[in-house]
Amino acid sequence: MTEIEGFKDQPVVDSAGAKLGIAEELYGDGTTGRPRWLKIKSRWLHHRRYFVALRGAQTGSKEVVVAFDKETVRRAPLVHHEGSLTPPEDAELTAYYSEAAETNEP
Repeated sequence: MTEIEGFKDQPVVDSAGAKLGIAEELYGDGTTGRPRWLKIKSRWLHHRRYFVALRGAQTGSKEVVVAFDKETVRRAPLVHHEGSLTPPEDAELTAYYSEAAETNEP
């Protein structure tokens, strides 16, 4: 787990510009260490934390734009994290976002 250099505390939006929350942390692949997940603190009720896949994400000067829409992120599996994602948590998120990406392809 690594802090998002330059993007921590930046707004996170979907590709349509809908606000998702604030960037908190970047989580890497357990094997390669390459960034795979962004943890977002939501602005919705109870300030829940969401994980969103970084695949297709873009960074601007003032925000992070993720490739998944607000409803997809909102429906993502709830992950209780302490330090790093466990292999089962990583697998559950991977399956969820892979299916979401296939569903949203033109």
